[in-house]
Amino acid sequence: MKTLKDALAGERLLRDALVAFQPLDDKPIERREQFGEHLDELRRLLGQHRIEAGTLSIWSETEQALGISESQRKAKVSILRLDPELRDAVRELPAEHAIQISRLPDRERQAELIERTPELTHRQVHDAVERLRKDPELGVEEALSQPAGAAGDDVAFDAQLASLADLCRQLVRLIVILQRQADADRRTSAERALVELRSTIDDFMEAA
Repeated sequence: MKTLKDALAGERLLRDALVAFQPLDDKPIERREQFGEHLDELRRLLGQHRIEAGTLSIWSETEQALGISESQRKAKVSILRLDPELRDAVRELPAEHAIQISRLPDRERQAELIERTPELTHRQVHDAVERLRKDPELGVEEALSQPAGAAGDDVAFDAQLASLADLCRQLVRLIVILQRQADADRRTSAERALVELRSTIDDFMEAA
């Protein structure tokens, strides 16, 4: 999605500058990699003609189109940074496991943890990754053998809190969009969903 949006933005800049190029619509696409190759060619032309491109399209447009939050997008994109062989290996794993493994900086420990992951819970994978990131000399087996402690609880809570804040920001953006675009019937449907959310928030605040 981001690659396509970048390509559309790049083509628009080239058209405005009257630079000749072959648009994506005129190309026979047989492989997914060709989208990236097309974008690389557009970037080359933009640079050659000294056209300021910036980041082409902003990530928030893609996040909104896919209905995901910023943190979710970053997590999913991180999986794409794995080596192709490792990406194939994590396809059968839960997405949460793959996301955690992608946070490791070195391929060797990524591959070793992937082999062990099918028998592990998400919490075990998360805690092992945190230990491995903190101690580059620590082995995967040693990281998995250490018991969960208070530090792991703090890390998990911080991650949950960050996700909650990100989801709240996304919800605010969606509510603003609904206010501008929804008719009366759609607003009524949205209000029903928000009433349930408000009740949950009220219960949380009263318990606090």
